[in-house]
Amino acid sequence: MSACVGMHRNLGGALVQRGTEVVVVDPAVDDAGILIAGLRPGVEVVDLALGRCGLAQIADGLAHQRGIAALHVVCHGEPGALQLAGQRIDLPALTMRLGLLADIAGALSGDACVVLYGCSVAAGPAGGGFVQYLEDALGVEVTASVAPVGAAAQGGSWVFRNADGFPAETVFSPAARAAYPGVLASGDALTRNGVSMSSLRSG
Repeated sequence: MSACVGMHRNLGGALVQRGTEVVVVDPAVDDAGILIAGLRPGVEVVDLALGRCGLAQIADGLAHQRGIAALHVVCHGEPGALQLAGQRIDLPALTMRLGLLADIAGALSGDACVVLYGCSVAAGPAGGGFVQYLEDALGVEVTASVAPVGAAAQGGSWVFRNADGFPAETVFSPAARAAYPGVLASGDALTRNGVSMSSLRSG
């Protein structure tokens, strides 16, 4: 994997250098700067903005890039769904955006991996179907958690395993993960689990 200088930019900024790993950060993730500060060198960060389809923004952010080795998506989640740019992206939403998924796939290397950092995205039948569909659409391995993601004090962890049970590499440093105070669960998921937003700081 070749190394290059990482950069943090907004989607409207000029792209000067490209890395082999990209981290996508949703605007609803509080304290994301703690995680970004702990990135490995050579990782590019793409910030999503509210008001436009998150998948479209990711496709635009990866436009003209090829051979990306890893795509990390940091957002809130729940079983079988991600929250991107204020929209809930579940399996039906994916099936309606195959063109965007094809654009994203075109930027990835053949042996790339996609890591979804939302809480419990891979949990249950809905989660398994969501991850499998995304793998088929992108043509690469997709890894997500079956449990809350984030601070251990809030019931979270940073352990991700692929379909074969092998752990996936986390892009954030151990110090950044330890310092992060929240979890990446959507508000709807917290409510359904009987936990109020005021009692659980969501990152």
